[in-house]
Amino acid sequence: MMRHELRDMVALADRIIASDEPGTLATLFAARGPTYRPLGSMMVCRPGMQAGAISGGFLEQYVAREGALATATQPAAIMTFSTARGTGDRAPVLGQGGAIDILVERLTSAQIVWLKELWAAASANAPSVIQCRVQSSGSVVEVHREWLHACGRTANIPSELEHICRQVLLDKESCHVPLGVTDQALMYYVPAVSRLVIFGAGEDSRPLCDLGRLLGWHVTVAERRSRLATVAAFSNADSVLTGEWHEILGSLQITSHNAIVLMTHSLEEDASVLALLAEKSPSYVGALGPARRREWLLEQVAARGAQPSASVIAQLRSPMVLILATAPLRVSRWRWPPRFSRGRTTEMPSPSVRRSLAPPFSALYTDHNAGIASRPSRPNADRAPAGGAQGCVRASTRGRQTRCFPR
Repeated sequence: MMRHELRDMVALADRIIASDEPGTLATLFAARGPTYRPLGSMMVCRPGMQAGAISGGFLEQYVAREGALATATQPAAIMTFSTARGTGDRAPVLGQGGAIDILVERLTSAQIVWLKELWAAASANAPSVIQCRVQSSGSVVEVHREWLHACGRTANIPSELEHICRQVLLDKESCHVPLGVTDQALMYYVPAVSRLVIFGAGEDSRPLCDLGRLLGWHVTVAERRSRLATVAAFSNADSVLTGEWHEILGSLQITSHNAIVLMTHSLEEDASVLALLAEKSPSYVGALGPARRREWLLEQVAARGAQPSASVIAQLRSPMVLILATAPLRVSRWRWPPRFSRGRTTEMPSPSVRRSLAPPFSALYTDHNAGIASRPSRPNADRAPAGGAQGCVRASTRGRQTRCFPR
């Protein structure tokens, strides 16, 4: 679930409570088979209004309407959807196979407080795990939520859930856990926020800022020239900073969840920033230009008397590619380099390989030695993978971005 979705959910929940009208909080609680959204996806809604999502868009209005009726006489209910349609049943039928359980709760002020806590956890630099426990007795459904691992700190975890909590943190994904005949829990994983810092406020920085926002990242735009770095120009940025580079970097906390992109279009300016990053530990550092410009940057940094750490040198990528895939398709095998030919879908790496691509920035990848996909010499080689849900933005030394999308 994206950070901006949580913000919109909190805003809508406040409006519903202030209007004294009934509303619901819906959660994708369990799944048996594939789903359009990950477990734990939520939606605040009332008939005709919604924020967030629990499916690909075909369940939301039905859940808003029927969920309001189901919670009119009880605080919570479970709604089940599958590929089977009963006689006379008007419930939507899943098109992807399997079945899902949606937990629907009557919206209260206490849930707004919890949503704000969740929003704060989604903006933190460390992951969290929440237990949403559901106990059923006939038609009565009781819901209890508890923080098991809050922003990197472990709370009082029951012994039967300690191993499950560790596994959720290791797998970095939510899971449903049956705890008994009438007792079940959703172990909800809240990832640490991924932060994108763009140094340079040129025209080509704006689409990258917008893409970072769509991916749910916290985006900061930094620039020495205040006339370029304005809130109006970067309305989707969480923060716009201006000043000298040492002042800007002094105000930023660079962690392993940061991606740094150098887009000043000046070798000297990029080198100045890179020299100040010498002792930092970002997960990704990207620079405009061909592979040889990477060597020029390192030479410029050395000329300034700075010596970047081994981790910064290892993470420095040029040229850089942004692959729009926050949840890559799971396939049985993959090819590398990917084949950018028409009529063929590029196969994605296995989970074990994806974990090696400097998480949480598995969406950011480049090979500074090979360039984009080893620059194959076949016709149409510069096109993006056809048939996949991905596009790419290639940054060049001339300050121009070429957008490649499937045809």
